[in-house]
Amino acid sequence: MYFYPALIQKSIDTFSKYYEIRYFYNSIYFNSFLNAIREVNQKENIIKERQSTNENIFLKTWYQNVEREFDKKLRSDTFVNLLDKYVNSSLELFDDIYNNGFINPQLIYHDFFDFYLKYFYSPFISISKELKLADHKIILQKNSTKLLHYINNNTHQQTKGSENNNNNNNNNNNILLIIYAPINRFHILDLNPSKSVVRTLLNNGIDVYLLDWGYPDKKDNELTLKDYIDYIDDAVNAIIQDRSFTSSSSSPIKISILGYCWGGLNSIIYTAVANNQKNIDKLILMATPIDFRKDNTTVSLWSKSIDTDKIIKTFGHFDGYLLDFVFNMRNPANFAKYFTLWKNLDNKDFVNTFFDVEKWLHDTPPIPGKLYKKIVNDCYKNNLLITGNMKLVEEEDDNNNNKININKIIIPVLSIIAEKDDLVSPISSLVINDYISSKEKEVFRYPGGHVSLCISDTAHKELWPKVANWIKSKIS
Repeated sequence: MYFYPALIQKSIDTFSKYYEIRYFYNSIYFNSFLNAIREVNQKENIIKERQSTNENIFLKTWYQNVEREFDKKLRSDTFVNLLDKYVNSSLELFDDIYNNGFINPQLIYHDFFDFYLKYFYSPFISISKELKLADHKIILQKNSTKLLHYINNNTHQQTKGSENNNNNNNNNNNILLIIYAPINRFHILDLNPSKSVVRTLLNNGIDVYLLDWGYPDKKDNELTLKDYIDYIDDAVNAIIQDRSFTSSSSSPIKISILGYCWGGLNSIIYTAVANNQKNIDKLILMATPIDFRKDNTTVSLWSKSIDTDKIIKTFGHFDGYLLDFVFNMRNPANFAKYFTLWKNLDNKDFVNTFFDVEKWLHDTPPIPGKLYKKIVNDCYKNNLLITGNMKLVEEEDDNNNNKININKIIIPVLSIIAEKDDLVSPISSLVINDYISSKEKEVFRYPGGHVSLCISDTAHKELWPKVANWIKSKIS
């Protein structure tokens, strides 16, 4: 088999771009190191500080510099252009190897990792996570997607004034469907008994359902945004049917929907389409990007710049392990969490939660290609959601069942904003109130990050009981 000179040159070009990226990262580490030396030497009270604390002042200064520089420089035009060139070069090399008759690299690399992650790594990780879930039953399953209904057995932990949702079936004002993002798995919302948004909501009188997207495989590459919206509609109808068997109330059954990140995108799109609001009581958007012109996070800037169509054309979907790699590239210097772990080794609850989060972080399913292209191109690149020009299906007319017009949303909407969110710019989420027609619009701010919304003690003590009360409130 002849190795063409052009192919050799393309391989060299790709590896050259890869080493440019490595040099970019290494230069940040090195320059931050030098700057930390200068800063520490300039502190007049450095000796006193060292005597009064066990922390290494130099290391702390270096880590802070590194994180600050990565946050700034990985969003620079220089790096974004470099990353775009590397991605394009890699995809072209991949295609050339395949088209020139070599062993299909998808078979020995791409599909191999998908197979390994789905059938070996992911089941091992998922089983350990499933064992920590709150009690639930599956009331609907369609392909990889399951609708879970949680059962509250912890009545002794309920807050004052709340009632067990299983004894509260006549109350049609407390039903909640959680829509997680089709990125990673939903377990971060029910991580373990001490850190669970689901349990906190249950213990505050909310009847919780959750849509589990499962683990898509190659056959799911063709799933579209409309398919995901249909899954939500199936879940809503299943919940109404489920509750109709146990409710003696004559009032119509309506549910509230809580969407997290891209799950929030799917939730607002579902709400905006046709007559879906007739079944929805309230909408809660948790760390959800809305105006993508104002979303200047690292991942957003990269998503806007990289050739999404070429990635999906090559692979059919966006791999979970590549997504993990992207998130690690975004913040490779996150040393602080390991030092925090070291300081809390005697805290069993902290250690368990730390490793539960790590398992969740590295269990990322692939994103179906058509869905990924639709969200990135329509939202991140063209910002069609807020202009009213987004469609469920491109080829269809602008009828009521296809047009996505968030201005038609009139039900109460609550936005949960993480003020230190580095995955979704808070300002991108806040503008929702400028584009919907709801009379009741609330904003709950939380002084933390994207993930700490789910796992911090403060969130569970203050934020989620407040959210539960808002869901149960009678808003005219």
